[in-house]
Amino acid sequence: MPTPKPDLSKISRFIVPKQSKDLQPHRSILLTGEGGSGKTHFALQAPGPIACVYLESNRVTVEKAHAQRDDITEYAIESWNDFYKDFLPFVKNRLLVDEHGKDVATIVLDSVDVLCALNVDRLTDLGDSKGQKKMSSPAWGVHLKNCCEAFRVLGNSTKPTLDHAGYNFIATCHIARREDGEGIMSREYQPSIQGSFRTKLSDLFDHKFYMEKEVRVEKDTGKKSDHYHCWTRADFRHPTKSDPGWPDEFESFAEFEECVKEDLGG
Repeated sequence: MPTPKPDLSKISRFIVPKQSKDLQPHRSILLTGEGGSGKTHFALQAPGPIACVYLESNRVTVEKAHAQRDDITEYAIESWNDFYKDFLPFVKNRLLVDEHGKDVATIVLDSVDVLCALNVDRLTDLGDSKGQKKMSSPAWGVHLKNCCEAFRVLGNSTKPTLDHAGYNFIATCHIARREDGEGIMSREYQPSIQGSFRTKLSDLFDHKFYMEKEVRVEKDTGKKSDHYHCWTRADFRHPTKSDPGWPDEFESFAEFEECVKEDLGG
């Protein structure tokens, strides 16, 4: 049975005083990859309670993951204003808690490109008589300002304050292959985001990993099986950011957490 959409206007009912003594910094992570590459599954392995903000196009994936753990609160959003005006203020003021009044540990946004597309649509006017849409230069500036401001708030929410430990923040983003001058698909993958925010996105995160699905076929039986990879190393194909000494690939979110603890001397 589908999970009902939570009423964001009633989040204030669950606000409780913050008493956390854990003031170690949390991390922000951008997971890029094609559809079905395991981005959402990896993100929802993070420590709970989790506040999962998702768009309608990602509902099936989120609900499938939700069925495997009971500490995920779903926030289905339908417009940019749902996110920017109704959800983001609670993150900025460190007032985000789950439906049971427990402090949220991790915010998952699924996905960045779909959310940004909603903001583009909001600022886009119909153009010529054929119905083709176009955006003015000032509107592109507003789009860039909105996106940068929103993701700075989310990024800053990972930093501890005197009375709040901070959140983990994990965002997913689909990638789009680029074409060269001859129309051939390039191996350089870029986020599927319109405008100059695409080039600024990576700098707003502590880590950027690339997710990939591999289909393996057994030689004897011909049986196919899916294997998912979270690449941490940068090469010509996987433009990622990771810390020195980390493995080339994470098998799970727990393995990532162990590397973070080692970096912090934990």
